[in-house]
Amino acid sequence: HSPLVKLNRSVALAKVEGVQKALEELQQLKSDASFNSYHLLYATEGEFYFEMKEYSKAAEAYKKAIAHSPLQPEKDLLEKKLESCLKKL
Repeated sequence: HSPLVKLNRSVALAKVEGVQKALEELQQLKSDASFNSYHLLYATEGEFYFEMKEYSKAAEAYKKAIAHSPLQPEKDLLEKKLESCLKKL
């Protein structure tokens, strides 16, 4: 499966089996070299950690997503999400 399909599966898994299970799957995806600079992987990870109220881990994931994001509008959105995390720390 393509990286996007695998990432989408983890989002569906979060809805069905919970965020913790989805995070476990994301960790497996990180071992795939094609994901190393895939900003949506880190953005998704940030969302999952945010849902679990693990704000420092969410912030780290959002920072990686921002660093790898190719588009300024995406960076802007991710920076807002990062700010939300930092306010909760």
